[in-house]
Amino acid sequence: MPDTQATKVLSIEHDPGMWQGLHGELASYFDFSSADSDQQALDMIRQNGFYEVVVTDLPENTALLDEIRSLTPASARILLAHKNDISVARHAVESGQVIRYIVHPCTADELRSTIDTAVIENTRALHKLQLEREAKELLSASDHLRSAMMFDPELGIGSPEAMEMELAYTHNIAQRYRRPYSIIVFDLDCYPDYMAHYGRKAAKLAHKLMAEHIRHSCRAADRIYRYDNGTVVLLILPETSGSGAKTLSERIIQAFLARNIPNRESEHGLLTLSASLAGYDPSDSQSPESWQALLDDAMLYLQVAQTQGGNCVLFNDNMIAA
Repeated sequence: MPDTQATKVLSIEHDPGMWQGLHGELASYFDFSSADSDQQALDMIRQNGFYEVVVTDLPENTALLDEIRSLTPASARILLAHKNDISVARHAVESGQVIRYIVHPCTADELRSTIDTAVIENTRALHKLQLEREAKELLSASDHLRSAMMFDPELGIGSPEAMEMELAYTHNIAQRYRRPYSIIVFDLDCYPDYMAHYGRKAAKLAHKLMAEHIRHSCRAADRIYRYDNGTVVLLILPETSGSGAKTLSERIIQAFLARNIPNRESEHGLLTLSASLAGYDPSDSQSPESWQALLDDAMLYLQVAQTQGGNCVLFNDNMIAA
């Protein structure tokens, strides 16, 4: 039996021959239900509520696809099509009736992979829509309030308040859909000494340069925030394992060192960064149960990194598989 967090999938099966050999593995991996007619499928959606994924072979009347989209717009809709129906399948994707199609014959593993990928893509799309909707609501309420609460004007990145909201949302999504994510926290090494030697203005410019450097070094899907009123900057990396976060953090630190910004107060002779990682892995029973615990782990290792001389990345070895 699938666990209670398994993705809910509804298959609509007009051609039983297309589904031979697929049911067993799908039913063991997903919270899997099937319908053998259009009406039964629509009744199940109305009665049972939201299915994360609806998979259907090609119905005689493609208006069914529009009706499913209207009835459950947040579901990831997938079309199982014969080779000679590819043009119809492509049109269904282009028109928004489905978000993906897969060509039959296919294996259970191929269909399972398509379903998993569709869930990820659909989650990201829904997340984007929610953020856009929230942004519009904030703008309509007060541009000034949005700027003050969600955006840090000094660094040009998200505010600490926005960071907490985004971490809570990302963690809930990761737990619900059993997806990994990671966070990285960065800080300038020897910052108080740097400020004492070079002055407050130079220190603020160095802080802003760090934020811009990280923002331009990360991926479009990553989100960057100010941690608090200090100098720490936090990156949220959706769908990213610990090893991926480690590679990115090392690249950012090395590129910052290559800027060759003098710092006489550092043993390196240059202005450097330290970083630490923490991550959520749904397959690891030791993963933190809350985003607050994740953040606490990252901040602890950041302090250790800086006491060891900085210009390095530290993390819990258990979060990165050998």
